[in-house]
Amino acid sequence: SGSGIGRHFQQAQEDLLGKGELPLGPADQIMKATANIPGKHVQLYRRLQSKWQCYDAYTRVCMAIGINQMLLALTFYLINVTLIQYSSPSACYACIVVFQFTALALTYIDIAKLGHFTILTMQSLEMTAALIAATEANMADRDAKGNVPAADVKYYFSGVCFFLIAIWFEMILYVAWPSR
Repeated sequence: SGSGIGRHFQQAQEDLLGKGELPLGPADQIMKATANIPGKHVQLYRRLQSKWQCYDAYTRVCMAIGINQMLLALTFYLINVTLIQYSSPSACYACIVVFQFTALALTYIDIAKLGHFTILTMQSLEMTAALIAATEANMADRDAKGNVPAADVKYYFSGVCFFLIAIWFEMILYVAWPSR
């Protein structure tokens, strides 16, 4: 059995490619035939490239909006967890700042051509909506156990949050419009 392991080790060390690794010639000779006339695959790629670029742009816009919305959803979820379940306002406001500044940084990366004022205006709408929601949840009356009774609480400014998010969506539509 010891010689079987040695034979297996020798087979693993054997060069099975043989002369198949040798190049076909110098690189300039190989590329000479394709230098003047591109192959059919290159022509096909160039024709199709103009068609997929619009899809590429569309997917980039969708990913930018999707990630931004995911960060906003996580922000509102963490408002619930930190304020309602754990009664920790400092953690809530820290999460809002961290997640919304992350969204701001990603917006700068994705659509940097908009300019600072437009990007800051767009992201301040989301951050303001989250801060309003957190402030209202923080100021809500609690029972003896620290729970917020759902039936008795009146959130006077919660409609403003929805309005700010709607304005944000309108700004995204304006920015992402194809003719601009």
